[in-house]
Amino acid sequence: MEPTHSVILDNIGKRFGRTILFKKISLEMNTGEIVAITGWNGSGKSTLLRIIAGLGRPSAGTIRMLVNGKPVSADAKRNFVGLIAPALNLYDELTAHENLSFLAHVRGVHRTHQEIDALIRKVGLGAWENEYYGIFSSGMKQRLKLAQALLHNPPLLLFDEP
Repeated sequence: MEPTHSVILDNIGKRFGRTILFKKISLEMNTGEIVAITGWNGSGKSTLLRIIAGLGRPSAGTIRMLVNGKPVSADAKRNFVGLIAPALNLYDELTAHENLSFLAHVRGVHRTHQEIDALIRKVGLGAWENEYYGIFSSGMKQRLKLAQALLHNPPLLLFDEP
């Protein structure tokens, strides 16, 4: 039986100085669900996704990550989320394969050469695995960002401006 994963946001808020970006956001996301966050430019959508991904801290509220109803350890939270965002860049001077190999190493995830090649093919970049990221079109860059987000098989994927 597959485990169930949940992310629970409880009264999340974010402020910068006196400016309140958002407040009292409560939400529960479970395995298999798709959730869209909408709002005008500057309303905090990207900030909220970064907070969920653990790349920022809320000014108020809590975020819980659960597997089968049990809290995820602090160490495991890092591998709970995969994030694809325009602000996250890969290395122009590395090939697609080198980027994913490096990121796997940094994350502490062991992936064989063949597994990385398979992931690159999965996102439609098989013919480009040995080409430099810097020459990729914006669509190709998004595909490789998707591959890096999938590298550690996270139960939660966050897409910022996919």
